[in-house]
Amino acid sequence: MITHTYGVYLSNTIDKALLLDLLLPPKKCPLDCVICPLGATSHFSVEGLKPPPPPKLLEDAKSNGPQDTVLQETLVWGFGDPLLLEDLDVVLKGLKEAGIARIYVHTSGLRAKQVEKILGVADRVLIPYLWYGEEKHALGWAPDKSFSAFLELLRELVSKSSGKIQLELYVFRLGISTYPSLEHLDEAIARLAAIRIEEIVVKPVERPSPGRNIKPPAPRYVDALAEELENRGFNTRIEHAKLPNSPFKWRRVVVSLYNHILRIPLSTDEIRAYYGNLGVIALNNLVSEKKVARVSWGKKLFYKGI
Repeated sequence: MITHTYGVYLSNTIDKALLLDLLLPPKKCPLDCVICPLGATSHFSVEGLKPPPPPKLLEDAKSNGPQDTVLQETLVWGFGDPLLLEDLDVVLKGLKEAGIARIYVHTSGLRAKQVEKILGVADRVLIPYLWYGEEKHALGWAPDKSFSAFLELLRELVSKSSGKIQLELYVFRLGISTYPSLEHLDEAIARLAAIRIEEIVVKPVERPSPGRNIKPPAPRYVDALAEELENRGFNTRIEHAKLPNSPFKWRRVVVSLYNHILRIPLSTDEIRAYYGNLGVIALNNLVSEKKVARVSWGKKLFYKGI
């Protein structure tokens, strides 16, 4: 059973955010980022998509979210870019009115009118940046989209956002190359300075992207890159996923776990930390039913829903 609610996200920059997917499969996105945990984009162009109404989302969260925790933050992302949805701002307002204190929206497509609408409702709009040098098309930037137009739009949005735009600079290895290289970083810094971004969240890739030759970056390289950004005048933080102090209690462990790993590959330690011993039992059942695949990555074993 595919649900809109698919787990909880914890990091050193976001505290216990309920994960909401307003799109559902198949993946729909204007880009094809190589670091995406969903794998390759299947639908690039879609029209007239409508989000589910707030009551349906709230009922879904009540049925499939953790039952022992009141979550006042939500991260909106899932099978693609939520800004493909029409009237997204109306749905976000409904969630706010229902008591969600903070809403984070993750978008890579940057539809201008949509972003301007949701900036009035969302507390933070998260925008990934992994468009380095001449390789940006190989990294997933669409050849038919103007990158200079994207940068100009981003500059305009930053000037209007009152600090709500958060740029996420991804660090990863692809094959034998590390991105961004030092040359890439110089170029990225020049572009981001022109956009007048003041705060950058450095995001080392911490989990596999199905079908891609992505690997985690060396921690020392990530630290050095963040230090260089600080030296160049940016307020910089390195984001890492965190584990809960104790497992959440789930109404339907199998459904919740499956929906989580359908979007985001989880390691054995993460599954145990989020779902406890019942989660491990549920995982073994899902593996035996061939609904989950094992992925060896970065000296860890991950599980990804099929």
